[in-house]
Amino acid sequence: MLLADGTVLDTYTNNTKQTAMTPAGSGGGGSPNSLLSAVEVILVLAILVFCIVFLVRFLKSKVISRSQGMLEVLDVRPLMQNRSIAVVKLANQIYVVGIGETIQLLDTIRDPDVIAGLGKPSEPVGVGFDAIFRDKLQRWTNQRKKLESWEQEQ
Repeated sequence: MLLADGTVLDTYTNNTKQTAMTPAGSGGGGSPNSLLSAVEVILVLAILVFCIVFLVRFLKSKVISRSQGMLEVLDVRPLMQNRSIAVVKLANQIYVVGIGETIQLLDTIRDPDVIAGLGKPSEPVGVGFDAIFRDKLQRWTNQRKKLESWEQEQ
């Protein structure tokens, strides 16, 4: 089979001969080029992380926080899907607002005691998870004991 000098077959056989002639340890991970490439990758990653951190801090300073200006959202509580209630301070007045498909004014808070207590964390309402869990576990064990005693009677 007669092939021209610049064919794919010639290139493949020349490359195979060259790789067979190279020593086994050369071109591995210890060459200066691979060390330089690793340093370049680390340097680029460091620059990228620095740019991201700088961008986040810059945007954080530009975004208006909840407590700037005349409007301050004191608290928001979800009631159900797409429905919530919010306590809003606007120009030294405190309003209770219902948020759903529309925003409606529910009440204006004028009681000084309630206004003074708005900044303080409230005490948890009801019973904690630990007490509920213990109660449910106790009920479950009692039901299990009743079931076992009923099976023994049968």
